[in-house]
Amino acid sequence: MSQPAQPFVPESQRILESFMDYSGLNVLRERESVFQQLLLDRMEVLGYASLQRYEQALQEPQLREQEYQGFAVKLTIGETYFMRHSQVFDALREAWSSELEAGRIRPYRIWSAAASIGCEAYSINILLEELKQRFPALQRQILASDLNQDFLKTAREARYGDWSFRSLDPGFRNRYFQQQGTLWELRPELRQDVQFFFCNLLADFPAQLTGLYGQLDALFCRNVLIYFDPETIRSLAKRFFQMLAPGGWLVLGPSENNWEIFGEFEAVTHQGAVLYRKPDGKKPPARLTTPVTLPSMPPSPAVPVRTDQPKTSASRDAKADHSREHIRSLLSQGKREEALRCVKDALVTQDLNPEYHMLSGYIEEAAGEVRIAGEHYKRALFLDREHPAAQFLQAQLGVKHLPPKVALRQLRIARSVLESAHEECLWLPLEDLSVEAALRILRGLEDEVKA
Repeated sequence: MSQPAQPFVPESQRILESFMDYSGLNVLRERESVFQQLLLDRMEVLGYASLQRYEQALQEPQLREQEYQGFAVKLTIGETYFMRHSQVFDALREAWSSELEAGRIRPYRIWSAAASIGCEAYSINILLEELKQRFPALQRQILASDLNQDFLKTAREARYGDWSFRSLDPGFRNRYFQQQGTLWELRPELRQDVQFFFCNLLADFPAQLTGLYGQLDALFCRNVLIYFDPETIRSLAKRFFQMLAPGGWLVLGPSENNWEIFGEFEAVTHQGAVLYRKPDGKKPPARLTTPVTLPSMPPSPAVPVRTDQPKTSASRDAKADHSREHIRSLLSQGKREEALRCVKDALVTQDLNPEYHMLSGYIEEAAGEVRIAGEHYKRALFLDREHPAAQFLQAQLGVKHLPPKVALRQLRIARSVLESAHEECLWLPLEDLSVEAALRILRGLEDEVKA
């Protein structure tokens, strides 16, 4: 039985500070209740009667490393897909084509430093494979690392669902992947150049990177720095600069551009994408532009929280309606596929918005895609653990598809969230539901599971 949430006590605070020193996830300062529940769950699994006993056990280095890696698995999400932000890959294609046309023979060495489930690293390899068709002498070495061991396991298996190709036409998937049931497996020859390994960016870089200081042609670290405080980001910026060869590229997430911190680099743009280049005394390719004016204030290390209405993107087509009311209208008309397309379009630019993940989970569940639905509910609750609709829907899904003990724990967590909710009604994809009615449903499901 999952233990009820408790006030954030000194033991929890000390473990939190220690884990943040280990992982750099400074954002957890604003999400103490999430971390507290994780500690209580781990206490239950390991059989410790109190946080004091658990904290004492964490003094043993091997257990601490094991637990902290487990925390990283629970507290990070592998939100990624192939050729994400395609303008970045277009820019590198232009830059590397220019080098190869000029007679470059040195192998390309690239590091995907927060590789997640591998889509980014394999996208890089596919780009270089396409260039190799024009320049047969091209050689490459691609390194890919992450703090999350579960993500690395998935990356090595190189099997992906349709969601991982959501920004691409089917031709891309058919060229480079082989269908295996409901999944798509990357062709073996495109896997052999990519090496995956564990790496904590805040610790000493691992042996796989030995000898590569000053040798990397590109270093990808996208949508990671938003979780770190400015001092940590400055430290990593210096280390990344040292890893890159002159003329090498640093690729960050769209919300991580910061001239004050990355001032040693040249900022280069291509079709709206911003990349950083380590100066080498030469001009970037003529088809890329520089310089760029970037923000001077450090990025805020915070994960967006749920809002009553999903934000719209200024860059999308002004005529497109991605509002939740429009999506509800489509669902009420039975236009499930159109509603799913609408949600997927929104997630391309708003993948940190829990509301869209909740909606996607609901639609996928209705289509029978239980695993995908569960992943989206999980993502929504990572971004906002107190999201009542996501808790309610995930708990109902668990009753149908999870072991009774796990389902019962989810039901109790959902009930606790709803009992503390400020809203009187839940906004659900098809209709509003009063919190009182939702609680009655959850209590009824708890009785069924116990029986």
